Amino acid sequence: MAGVAVAQGCSSAADAPGSPVAPPPIAPAPVVPGIVSITVAGLPAGAEGSITLTASSGAAFARTATAAVSWPDVPAGRYRVSLRPVRTPLGTFAPSQSSFDLDVPSAGLATVSAVYRPVPSALDVQISGLPDNTAAAVAIGARGLPPTRLERSGVMLAPAQDDPAAAPDAWRLLAQEVTSGGARYVPTPAIFDTIVAFGDTARVALRY
Repeated sequence: MAGVAVAQGCSSAADAPGSPVAPPPIAPAPVVPGIVSITVAGLPAGAEGSITLTASSGAAFARTATAAVSWPDVPAGRYRVSLRPVRTPLGTFAPSQSSFDLDVPSAGLATVSAVYRPVPSALDVQISGLPDNTAAAVAIGARGLPPTRLERSGVMLAPAQDDPAAAPDAWRLLAQEVTSGGARYVPTPAIFDTIVAFGDTARVALRY
């Protein structure tokens, strides 16, 4: 009588009844994003700022704000905040700080305060027609402040100010006659008034 062959399979200890089963790997907990709150101050009504938030780690993350805003979904990490000057109907306004680093904590709050100020205007006076080593007699003032004496060609800056509602700078130039070597020199123009927008430069050619 022929024998009957019985097939036997291989088994491991892990297949044996009662053997422990390896647990699945534990996924890391997700990093909760942070909140970035931006405030903007110092600009005239209706003007927009220019604030950019860029990831410092090289990650492809960048956002730009023009007014106060709160972003609740910014990944935690270090960022570079860049602020640029802006042009308004009154002239140019510049940020008090052009760039700085910002750390955004996970599930935390990071704040950005963008403060703008008017850029002082300037008056560029070019004086000609006087003999060498002869001083001109010119007085220049802005916004009703005490005038500054100018004896040679030069550029005068208006005093800085912080009021975003202030009007652009009003300049006045007063030139007087000069006597040199027995000759009398008369200035043209003798009086010059102009309004100069913030950040701009007005040029005056004063000839004796």
